[in-house]
Amino acid sequence: MSTMIGVGIASGRSVSPFQLLLLLHLHQNASYGYDILRNLKEEFQGLWEPKSGTLYPALRSLAKKGLISAYRERDVEFYRLTAEGEGLLQELGERFEHEQKVGARYFRTIIKWMPATLRGKVLGIIDNLSRENIDVYSHLLQFLDRTMDRQRKLEVLDRMRDLLATRLRMVERLYEELKEESGP
Repeated sequence: MSTMIGVGIASGRSVSPFQLLLLLHLHQNASYGYDILRNLKEEFQGLWEPKSGTLYPALRSLAKKGLISAYRERDVEFYRLTAEGEGLLQELGERFEHEQKVGARYFRTIIKWMPATLRGKVLGIIDNLSRENIDVYSHLLQFLDRTMDRQRKLEVLDRMRDLLATRLRMVERLYEELKEESGP
């Protein structure tokens, strides 16, 4: 199955999920290793923390592919995106819609073919994610089929409804702010 991350790109280059994060980070501006690690730690909030033993080999691999370059400034090695790296990100962006469709259909098929007992366990995970205010995508609603307990479905749907209502309020607030900025 083709996925946006970790596949050969038309240019003949491929990147791992971690390398994609690095390219996106470096797209913003040049950075050094410790800064990259610190930013990733902040973004993943304790769920995942890459180590320097993972970071530097990934950076070397990206440099070998010509996607980033390194330079020294005050005895610190900085990394920046090259034109080839920018091109790869552009190419990935162009493929995004297709890859989202493939991913959605892939997960829909997994859910459809999953045994009911496993679906119940995964429903519990979805419930926990909702409790932690983590977005749960609508295709996961397929877990709420006739094999699941009615009360359990209502509990999960209640949390999902609250989460979506919160997200909708955020969208409405941003929308109104932008309308006010632009005037009539």
